[in-house]
Amino acid sequence: MGVSSIPNSYYTKFSSNMRMALNQQGAVLLPKGMRQTGSGEMHKLDNIVGNGKVKKRTTRNADVNYDETSHDGVWVAMPGQDYDADLVDTLDKLASVIELEGAYTKKHSGTMLRGQDGAFLGGFDGNGGFYGTMLMGKRGEVAVPFANANIVPVTTGAASPTGMNISKVIEARTCLVAGFVDPNQPFYMGVTADEVKDLFQQANVTSEDYQKAHSIRFSADGKSLLGIMGFEFVEIELNNPDLPYYDLTRDANGYQKNPFWSKDGMCAVWWQETQTHLDILPQKHHAVQVLTDQVVTSTRTDNARCGYVLNN
Repeated sequence: MGVSSIPNSYYTKFSSNMRMALNQQGAVLLPKGMRQTGSGEMHKLDNIVGNGKVKKRTTRNADVNYDETSHDGVWVAMPGQDYDADLVDTLDKLASVIELEGAYTKKHSGTMLRGQDGAFLGGFDGNGGFYGTMLMGKRGEVAVPFANANIVPVTTGAASPTGMNISKVIEARTCLVAGFVDPNQPFYMGVTADEVKDLFQQANVTSEDYQKAHSIRFSADGKSLLGIMGFEFVEIELNNPDLPYYDLTRDANGYQKNPFWSKDGMCAVWWQETQTHLDILPQKHHAVQVLTDQVVTSTRTDNARCGYVLNN
């Protein structure tokens, strides 16, 4: 709970007969990356120093050959503010059987958490985050688009466009490891119920020997497919219209763009943590304003650490 002008004698009652309409109520993507605290209009995440090559010397007193070492940076621009707001009118409170402030506070929680996953997908304005451009260079002046080399084709493992299969997961792992991404960290893949269904319908996935060979992991109750080939599956409905920038998860042909990334491949940058304010407004007949806000965005940290799988 953030700043509030509600008297100390006031408390918000969460009634047992109140529940939210069905929707995603938590953030599942943004926590699966790194986190930094932003400052200023442009925040620098990383200084990147280029690699060198081993040099050989066979003669005495030879001149030293020096590298022209490259330097680069990853930047994030300060975003605007996400918020949700409701006005609890006194008449509505009298007519209701629950404390509406509590209901709206809970509503705001789900809204802001979906907003955080939206920040993962597209940053603040849909031009950053996972699918958008990275800002690089000395001052963030270089816009770097998503790398086509890390897109797993929709036909992988089949002769025509197909849904999710083991071959695509293997190819996604190859994209990361072949790009020198450290495998001694979590690898993640965002999947919808449709991709999980595609995998469940493959007979070999349920084979015990095949499970061992490809590190296929199920939840204890068998309801969830937890991961394959070292990937941890993050199940999320990417086509949810209440998820900001959900449209970024489809390509021009309508194929699903299932994201995969390493833990160090994405970074959330927070300028302001989520805060909820409850304020009595005398000019509104002492109605209560419920306002929740946050300032957060995200970026890829390196193109080689992120990719997506196209699925029919």
